[in-house]
Amino acid sequence: MRYAGVASQFGITLAVLAYLGNRLDESRGWSPWGVLVGIGLGMSIGIWSMLRQLKKMGGQ
Repeated sequence: MRYAGVASQFGITLAVLAYLGNRLDESRGWSPWGVLVGIGLGMSIGIWSMLRQLKKMGGQ
């Protein structure tokens, strides 16, 4: 069950940054670059956070 929270946080981070990228696309007319950058940042931050949390869980 502990790992479900880690995966959920990854998904939420990815979804939020993709949404923000989409909003930038709509307001600035940057389509599709805002979404692509948002997804890239979301994956990077999500993986970094997930690995950090899993490392902490493994050390218990």
